[in-house]
Amino acid sequence: EVVIVRKDSNLTSITDIQELKGKTVKGQLNTLYDSIIDQIEGVNHGTAMDNYPSLVNDLLNKGCDAITAELPVAEGIVASNPDLTYVTFKEGHGFKADTSVSIAVKKNNTELLDKIQKALNDISEEERQQMMLEAVERQPAVNQ
Repeated sequence: EVVIVRKDSNLTSITDIQELKGKTVKGQLNTLYDSIIDQIEGVNHGTAMDNYPSLVNDLLNKGCDAITAELPVAEGIVASNPDLTYVTFKEGHGFKADTSVSIAVKKNNTELLDKIQKALNDISEEERQQMMLEAVERQPAVNQ
């Protein structure tokens, strides 16, 4: 998890989420990225918004100081918004969150589950990262 900030802010070089104390941070409504904000002591937890285009516009218009996101989302937003950047945190100084992903299959359908697991296992970490980069490049610009 990362935060997206304006390039002209004093937050571009922070390395610990606690450096956001006293700042207004917002996340996407009904998602992990809103709930993790409360891990920042003394944060002004801004009102969550329905989608990232709304959050980005709010950030650009100084309605908040930072927005939370997963890295691929942040990369896509920053690629299409030259006034924004994202901040990663030192290990052990970021958000604590379980971001594992699940795939549901009908109970007892072990044949399908095994096929899915094999397909996922056959994708290397490098391939996963490349797939994410390509997905970000295909993302439409947020501000057009």
